[in-house]
Amino acid sequence: EIYGYRNRCPHQGTPLDWTPDRFFNLEKTHLQCATHGAQFQIEDGHCVAGPCLDKTLERVPLRIEDGKIHLDISRKIQKP
Repeated sequence: EIYGYRNRCPHQGTPLDWTPDRFFNLEKTHLQCATHGAQFQIEDGHCVAGPCLDKTLERVPLRIEDGKIHLDISRKIQKP
């Protein structure tokens, strides 16, 4: 499965990535915010550790077409 989220931490609105396109903790088990270390479940964007505990990343709709991943602009972005 694929999951897509807006690159924005629900704590302060800062980007999640440490450097461009690096979003995971060292173990690659959670998405991690570079600013305060908040950790989010990959499957649902739910924060399980850090200053935004129990908040959720903003999910973006994706689709797979011809083996490529696309932002699905025909569907609404899901607000947390």
